[in-house]
Amino acid sequence: MKKILTIALVVSMLMLLVVGCASPATEAPATEAPVEQSVVIYQNKVEIGEQLTALAALYEAETGVKVTVKTSGGDTPYAETLKAEFQSDRQPDIFVIEGMGGYNTWKSQLTPFDGDEWIDLTSLEFAVDGKVYGFPVAVEAWGMAYNVEILEKAGVDPATLTSQEGYRAAFEKIDAMKDELGLKSVVSMGAGPDLRWVTGLHNFNGYLSAGLPYGDTTVLDKLLNGEADM
Repeated sequence: MKKILTIALVVSMLMLLVVGCASPATEAPATEAPVEQSVVIYQNKVEIGEQLTALAALYEAETGVKVTVKTSGGDTPYAETLKAEFQSDRQPDIFVIEGMGGYNTWKSQLTPFDGDEWIDLTSLEFAVDGKVYGFPVAVEAWGMAYNVEILEKAGVDPATLTSQEGYRAAFEKIDAMKDELGLKSVVSMGAGPDLRWVTGLHNFNGYLSAGLPYGDTTVLDKLLNGEADM
């Protein structure tokens, strides 16, 4: 199976990837139609799928290289659908890996970037053992949203929600006023087997990715030893 170049939608790189994936050039008879060059990208950000598809169309208009963007995410488990693409011999040329776990799954299919100029322009490249395998495509943040009307009725100042103690005090106050406020619960959360990436992987990752290197289990050790709490 051909090696797969990983993680990127970088317009300046696409032609290079096409050349790397294409068959050796041969001189075709004048009567033959030119062979269509194409790149397939598989990505997991549903919220930008439309924009990436539009960008792919612009790239095709400029270069003649057809770029197909396939998107899987949201309620659809990306890792499982990506595996299905490979098992069906529809493996993409470029795809997203989700950190070290994704690398461990797909490392036999990945080709490292070697000497690309962009590597010196970022500190967020994905590298293992000194070799760069991933181009950063997103920087995200997550946090808690609150209902302004409910907090106003409960007399809770959002400015106090800056610490664990502040949240605890607010939750206890609102919980004591549930009947008055017409609430069944203080916190509303979507839960289900398809949402584990939100409730587990993303939320807990906040404790693991705060500047710690891969393999650093300091936070886990403290939680297990009772030295820290959530």
